[in-house]
Amino acid sequence: MDDEVLRSVYETERHDEQNTAGLIIAVTTGTLAYFAAAAAYLADQQRQSKIQPEFLLAAPFPLLILTGYVTFQYAASRVRQSYLMHLEAQLSAKSWNWHANFPGFMTLHQGLFSGWTTNLWPFAALTILTFVSHVVIVIGFTAYACYIAYRSQAEAIIFWAVSSLYGLLISVNILAVFEMIRFSINPRGAHLKTLRSVACKTAASERVRWQDSRY
Repeated sequence: MDDEVLRSVYETERHDEQNTAGLIIAVTTGTLAYFAAAAAYLADQQRQSKIQPEFLLAAPFPLLILTGYVTFQYAASRVRQSYLMHLEAQLSAKSWNWHANFPGFMTLHQGLFSGWTTNLWPFAALTILTFVSHVVIVIGFTAYACYIAYRSQAEAIIFWAVSSLYGLLISVNILAVFEMIRFSINPRGAHLKTLRSVACKTAASERVRWQDSRY
């Protein structure tokens, strides 16, 4: 592709990345708002007694779903950032630093959160503490809601089935986060080869689908 086409693709991807960042912030805010409202409601034991145990057991479900959605969107954001770095390298007239982990347009912003060896370390520490706090909130609230439902004598089969599902959701979410961190450390690792292969197969199947369409 010539520079004009590359620049157009870069601008589109950069705009999408900025939209994704706004979406992540909005969903995270909604997650915290739900947690605050649900925790305040469940803290009152009189209110707990008015709710069926099975409904109490369902309280963590929206929080887990929203948290998983944030993880997915952040992972997609990291993939797009890697692609933006590739486009920046193609458009750059100078030699490219292949050790960079962030696109040029957000390097200063990301520097605030990765400067452990500089006087900006409080921002890096804040990033870690915020992430850990979110994990503690999700796991703690889920465990508390399950405890309330168990204490209220929820149906045993339903309790263990839903609790197992919650444990699976949390485990997969944590695993996805670690994979996302690995990709952040090495954005040009094996992950991109797998994603590229999946993307090519998807594009091929969609092309066949439209070719076979009557419309």
